Formats: sequence, C-alpha cells, structure tokens
Amino acid sequence: MIFLIEQALRSTITGINFVERYGGIVRPVSQVREGEEGRTFVDTFPVSRYVSVADCFDNGMQRDLIPDEAYKSVAYWEQRGSSTITPGGPKGLQWNISQTLRLVVWLNFAKIGLTDYDTTDELELYAIKQLHGLHGDINTALGYKFGFRVSGFETIQREPRTIFAPYSYSDKEWAFSWPYGFFAVDFNVNVELAAGCIVAPTLGDEITCITTW
Repeated sequence: MIFLIEQALRSTITGINFVERYGGIVRPVSQVREGEEGRTFVDTFPVSRYVSVADCFDNGMQRDLIPDEAYKSVAYWEQRGSSTITPGGPKGLQWNISQTLRLVVWLNFAKIGLTDYDTTDELELYAIKQLHGLHGDINTALGYKFGFRVSGFETIQREPRTIFAPYSYSDKEWAFSWPYGFFAVDFNVNVELAAGCIVAPTLGDEITCITTW
C-alpha cells in the first residue's frame, strides 16, 4: 500500500520548487567497507526502493540520497509503522486503511538562493500546505482504484540524531548547520478501498534470469 500512496503524492512533492533530488520510499541499506589496519566498518544509507541491487552497489546509487553540497535538496519518504485496516460496509468489504509516512527533506540554502536559516520553517510549512488535505483517486495497474486523503500531520523535532538516526552520517556534521538545513514531517494518509474490486493478478511466464540483480 505504501507504494500506491507514494505514487499518489509523488507529483505534489516533485512539483515543490525547492525539491531537486527525490527518492520516493526509502529503506536503510548497509555496506561493509575496509578501513585502516584491516578494520571493517558498516555504513548505512537511505536507498530508494525503486533502485535495483545492481544500480545500488555496482553503479554507486547507494549514495544518491545522502546530503551533498552539489544538490539543492534531497527529499524522500520513510514508512512509519504498519498499515491499519478497518473493514466496514456490507460484508466488511469497504476497507479504510491508515498509514503514516515521514517526509524527510535536506536543504542546501546556497543552491536554493536563500540567506536566512529561519527560512527552514517557511519551507517546512509550505510543504505541509501542499500535502495536508490532498485527496483524489488513484488507478492501479491491476485495474481497480482507491481514494486517498492526507488527513493529518506532525512536525518532528529538528535534531539530526533523531531524523537521520538510521544512517551513517558521522562524517557529515557539516550538513546540518548553516548554510544547510533539514526538516521532517509525519503525514497520516487514509485510503478507502472497495475490497470487492480487488482481482487476482494475471501472471506471466516464469523468469529464468533477472538481469537487473
């Protein structure tokens, strides 16, 4: 469900004028590297769930969503907890699904062209304004549709060790002070789905070699 929700919200996020690099839904991915004197270290980065293993490690895309002074900004979603499904209607086939997603945004004020750190608040509020109350219908690849609404939000304490806790940013302390900034907001999304419209997928032939792995 989180991927369908992200698809519903994607154009709104990418349409925000200060968002440059967008990753969709991410997951923490760890990579082992060798340090001095043969010691090994484990680095963990936010990696888009739409990136294949080959692109991630062979083509270096595991670093695409970490703070980088070359970018205007980086934005992505993290799943917060599980989806809650409440059946209703005749035969319990009208499902109300609730899911919380966290929007994380890192900002490079020099690239954006702003000179005041307090602008972080204004950019955060603008992103909330664009998303809060957003609603509509989404057609799925399997031929049914669902309705969604962004029904609530909570701003997260602006502390790097809170927002970026899952990731290995000990060498990026510079990225969290002026002229850089960041914010995170938890959005609650409600989905209404007529379960009776869900149909079995049409399967294809067996794939004997997946070349994107």
